[in-house]
Amino acid sequence: MIFISHKFDPDHVYALKLKQVLAANGIEGWLAPEDVPVGENFAQEIPRAIKSCESFLLLLTEASQHSVHIAKEVNFAIKYNKKIVPVCIAGEQFALTDEYDYLLQNVQIKTADFEREDFEDLLHELKADAKIYSVEIGNSRSFTMIKGDFQQNMKYMIDNHTVDLEKTVFAIGIDGSSRLELSSHKGILRYVCGFLREEYGLSLDVLQAAVNEAKMSQLKHSSDDLPMQYGDIVCVRIPISQDRFVRLLLVSNSNKKESYTVNKDLDDVEGIDSRIIILRVFNKCAELGDAASNLVIGAMGTNGLSFPYEVITAEILNAYVYSVRQGISPCNLFYSVRLVDMENANVKPEKIYKYIRNLTQFL
Repeated sequence: MIFISHKFDPDHVYALKLKQVLAANGIEGWLAPEDVPVGENFAQEIPRAIKSCESFLLLLTEASQHSVHIAKEVNFAIKYNKKIVPVCIAGEQFALTDEYDYLLQNVQIKTADFEREDFEDLLHELKADAKIYSVEIGNSRSFTMIKGDFQQNMKYMIDNHTVDLEKTVFAIGIDGSSRLELSSHKGILRYVCGFLREEYGLSLDVLQAAVNEAKMSQLKHSSDDLPMQYGDIVCVRIPISQDRFVRLLLVSNSNKKESYTVNKDLDDVEGIDSRIIILRVFNKCAELGDAASNLVIGAMGTNGLSFPYEVITAEILNAYVYSVRQGISPCNLFYSVRLVDMENANVKPEKIYKYIRNLTQFL
């Protein structure tokens, strides 16, 4: 998310334009007063937004330099080590005050030509930092690509209230044994378990007990040591505070090979076609209804292996198209893409976003 700092009078029209330009490129912008919830306190919401932003976009004008509130926002961004991107309006001439000359030392100031709608240089700077790329589909659906490791994106969505957690499921592959200690080194589940332990103090034993309970109640297993079959899915409710919880949609998509008993290599696995797994996940969301209005899914079925991201993106998108056509959940799909996997595949986030945007035109 990009925080847009500006002097409301007289620069709000320019700030609105910047937010529109960001949105047209799939980048979430945060702008007051539009993004301050009704009835909420500006003094609480603005610092919260700055803390959670990837970049701090300062609309630098003669007026903004003389605003006490803008100076507070800039200093808050510096305090939390946010990247500050100052942008001036092309054609405006003014000198930096001593305060802003000091605050913006060693920071490159960009220029945007609002009259010609030339924002290319600014967008190039911001795209490198943007975490979220979103495509709105109609009035009630969206396909969002979110950059970063799955557990990092999970934390981001929890901390920043990006979604209603009560209506959100995080889809993650699990070994058929359903034993969490057998999570692959390259799989998402291992990192998510570590995140839940470090962030909320949830031990592996506590998480395993929740998985076992879900297996026995949802799959009707007679004992907790019965394995899951390929494509079996359980929805596991994990409390993270007194009144908040996350729900993991654990889908059995791999089994340890026979050679595992000899070499104990956690990555020595065999799996199932990712298309089957993805369709199972979407069908499960349809079964859960409103409780799965928001689906967060990674490159399901790849297990960190070399796999064309264009292919896995197409498979996930096709499943989403199907759900839209059927008028079923999920309404909003969040596709979590790991930077290391994209780098290994020599694929840039912007390429995937353009691919998503082109395909969603069919909707």
